[in-house]
Amino acid sequence: MTDIVPVPAAPTVPLYPALGSANFNTEAYNYGSSMPGVVAGIVALVQAAWTNATAANERAVAAAGSATAAGTQATNAAAAKAGAEAARDTANGHATAAGTARTGAEAARDAAGGSASAAATARTGAETARDQTLAMGAQALTATSATSVTPGTGAKSFAIEANRAYAQGMRLVLTSAGDTSAQMTGSVTSYDRATGALQMLITTSSGSAARADWVVGIAGGDSSDLPLVLITTNTTAQAGRCYVIGAAGIVLTMPTTWATNDRIQVLEAIGAGAQYSLAFGGTPVRGRTVGTVVLSARYGGTPVLRHQDSTRGLV
Repeated sequence: MTDIVPVPAAPTVPLYPALGSANFNTEAYNYGSSMPGVVAGIVALVQAAWTNATAANERAVAAAGSATAAGTQATNAAAAKAGAEAARDTANGHATAAGTARTGAEAARDAAGGSASAAATARTGAETARDQTLAMGAQALTATSATSVTPGTGAKSFAIEANRAYAQGMRLVLTSAGDTSAQMTGSVTSYDRATGALQMLITTSSGSAARADWVVGIAGGDSSDLPLVLITTNTTAQAGRCYVIGAAGIVLTMPTTWATNDRIQVLEAIGAGAQYSLAFGGTPVRGRTVGTVVLSARYGGTPVLRHQDSTRGLV
């Protein structure tokens, strides 16, 4: 029979380090490393509720079996009672013994019925706790917004419900309830749990019409989930980062040394018409030397680039 287990405490979602922190990369890495534990904690809550519901159900089934057995015993006792009453006509002593047996059988039947009722009550309580835990986890990680926003990249603001488990740096996906092809994905730059004010840096989007029926959820991980680094001045890049161009006219210089499968990505958030430059230096792009490239903000950025070798460079 399944054992009833203690319900673990709800996990605490840590705050994401502030942009510009001297140890931003290390702190962001530590934050990202803690997120599997947060998700695991929520899963553990749900699993504990499910296990306890299963245990209560098993005990209820067992108690029902006991009640059936007690009913059979009561039937047998009734038959014994009839025989005892017939014997009573010839022996008062036998009648007294039969009466005592009847009383004991009825007490056993009533006790078994009480056990079945208690087990059913325990099962109902466990199922209620399970449902409450599932609802709490879903509510903490999902939200809605009636803010009218046109899908696109860059900084976006939304008004959502208060007291959600969102923190700086967490990746979210927003999907229109009325048009699921309208979608935006990005990272939380700030969230006020008291007011529900959500600020995001959107990195990918689809759809062109403004929508005001957004459903917010946790974004699934993929190969493009590199740590975001917002830059507003000329910067020399490091592999393993996604650089967000935050000011027009700046130059992002690629690293001079690479290891096989090193990744890098560039996104822009400076508005249509502005320009920025990518200085590849001696690093080839798909086997070609491109030097410094001036890009328009309409370009949007690069896909995730991987370094193959010194001949092919970034592919």
